[in-house]
Amino acid sequence: MYQGIRYTLLLIVLALLQSLVFNQVQISVYFNPLIYVAFVMLLPMRTQPIIVLMCGLLVGVLMDVTMGLAGVNTIASLLTAYLRPLMLRLVMGRDNAVEGGIPAPMQVGVGKFISYASVFTLVQSVVFFALEAMTLRYAHLIAIKVVLNTAVTVALVMAVAAFFAPKNYNNSFLD
Repeated sequence: MYQGIRYTLLLIVLALLQSLVFNQVQISVYFNPLIYVAFVMLLPMRTQPIIVLMCGLLVGVLMDVTMGLAGVNTIASLLTAYLRPLMLRLVMGRDNAVEGGIPAPMQVGVGKFISYASVFTLVQSVVFFALEAMTLRYAHLIAIKVVLNTAVTVALVMAVAAFFAPKNYNNSFLD
């Protein structure tokens, strides 16, 4: 019950941050961090795949409605939600990804978390910006957007994870 409330609040805060701050601030056409990816990224590692997919669908549809996009966020979020178990196994190791806990810096280590967040955000950004452009004619510009936004989004997700993840959680695979 408590976890459900925490994740609901996380979704609301991330949706508001994305909609009211990051979508409104135009520093450059190449800069639009996708902070909402932290919602699916920070789900506990033991979360059932169908629940992860439903969370990906929920956050994708919510962001499409607030951003006025026709399915771009939904497609990108569903793909990353689908690939999340694979990303966890690749970065954390097969046994450690099943151990449980929240994949956050304090639980899995900063290096592993940055690797996981980078891969997760990179996949999300490639799909999002490629679908947003709807052409590969501007592949070099899409690549610039992907690299910049992945770097900034990973930094923002680190900050979100630092606030969201419990500080006293001890995961056995860190020993």
